[in-house]
Amino acid sequence: MRTFKVDYTELVEALKGQHERISRRQLKELLPRLCTYLRITMNATPEDAEDAVQEAFVGVYEKLMEGELKVKKYFFKYLLQACRNEYLVLMRYENRQTGSLDHVQQYLVSPSDQIKKLLDKERQQLLKKCIGALKQKYRDFAWYYCDQHKWNPEAASQHFGISNNNIRLRKHRTMRKLGECIKRKLKDVKPW
Repeated sequence: MRTFKVDYTELVEALKGQHERISRRQLKELLPRLCTYLRITMNATPEDAEDAVQEAFVGVYEKLMEGELKVKKYFFKYLLQACRNEYLVLMRYENRQTGSLDHVQQYLVSPSDQIKKLLDKERQQLLKKCIGALKQKYRDFAWYYCDQHKWNPEAASQHFGISNNNIRLRKHRTMRKLGECIKRKLKDVKPW
């Protein structure tokens, strides 16, 4: 069984020092590994995985050269996250062309899972305050969403009189606004 290294500090040093031979040797192992990661964990096609890895690596390389990546030992972890994000961006772009966001949404953290984390008593109060601070259409949507035991976009679409795509968009925006409000308010809370 082949073992892979996770510490790419040698690669980071080679890239920074522009040692082409070492960089090429290390990248020959690393880039296919990243493609395999996307193919296994994200169900990416080989072509999509290669595109996402290439875009992610270019972005990470630029950050590395600008000195934004400080801790070398986390280079691989950072690159994995960048590949995942780049793949989701690629899928989002492709699905905008076809009009379907279902493929991308299955990889995103479910807003219902995010809300379940807020269900202890203190955080419920915080959630109520944040919902109350939303604009009326987002507030109505948030209360509707919280009252549903199982989320059904079609039923929500009929309830609000808007299309399924607009329901998904409103859900995303509402959850994003709630998340931002909660983060702001949690920063203000002092630990005991």
